[in-house]
Amino acid sequence: MHAISKQELTRLLAVRGLVTSRSGVTCDEGCAAHVLRVAAHDESTSKVIALTSLLAPDAPDRPFQGAVLWVRVRGIWGDVSEAMGEWMLRAMVPSGSDSEAFLFNLNPKEVTECRACLLLVLLFGWDADLLPLDAEWFFKLDHHRMVTALARSEVDARELSDRFQYRSS
Repeated sequence: MHAISKQELTRLLAVRGLVTSRSGVTCDEGCAAHVLRVAAHDESTSKVIALTSLLAPDAPDRPFQGAVLWVRVRGIWGDVSEAMGEWMLRAMVPSGSDSEAFLFNLNPKEVTECRACLLLVLLFGWDADLLPLDAEWFFKLDHHRMVTALARSEVDARELSDRFQYRSS
């Protein structure tokens, strides 16, 4: 896991027809996104941990291929809890990485690190975007405990719907 710059993020997104905006990663104007909402609010600890496995799956038929995680908004809650969360997140980043942007590239061998970061995002209620490097969709996590998946096609939306056992909207 290593920190990347917003310029590197912009290059990664451009290849996929994605852009950044005030609300984080979004589809460019030509992208017809299909949306699937998965609520993580008031879930038990085991369900939140299981949710990280749905967001970053690693199975024999679909191994984890890496992801970009952008923790966009922190500081929503009190200073003490935010300081704890940021300390834990920084502790996961290799020394020497510039983690001020909280923008990370995770390689295919770092599924555990990806899930741990997602767990912190969910626990502390931060806003973040997760872009699996092998998929035509991405996830937005927000401080309202909502996880939203944006897929480019109806086929991808159905795959996500089956994975999360929810209907796309």
